[in-house]
Amino acid sequence: MSEVKPLLAIVREIPTIPPDDEDGPPATIYAREPWTPSSLAAVLHPTDETTAPIEVDGEPFAYFIEVFIAREFLEDLAKVSGMESDENVHDLEADVRKCEELIHYATHDA
Repeated sequence: MSEVKPLLAIVREIPTIPPDDEDGPPATIYAREPWTPSSLAAVLHPTDETTAPIEVDGEPFAYFIEVFIAREFLEDLAKVSGMESDENVHDLEADVRKCEELIHYATHDA
């Protein structure tokens, strides 16, 4: 199981999360609702393809988005907005904006 941490921390780590294994379940982000950059979240590999909530440490975590979709969204966001996606440089304000954009996308468009 993945470490539970703020959603913002996971969004910052997305560029470094390894690609999915073709034979295994996709890496998926689950988070406590309501979704904010400070919501607790975890990257999990659910055994079945479901968007049902999963219990983590006895607490319900809602399906947020698959990592590969989040990665593609953040790459596209960087292209159109100029928000570069360099995993070695973190600008808190820019990272919070990226996280909020991803939350909006996961909530309304994914």
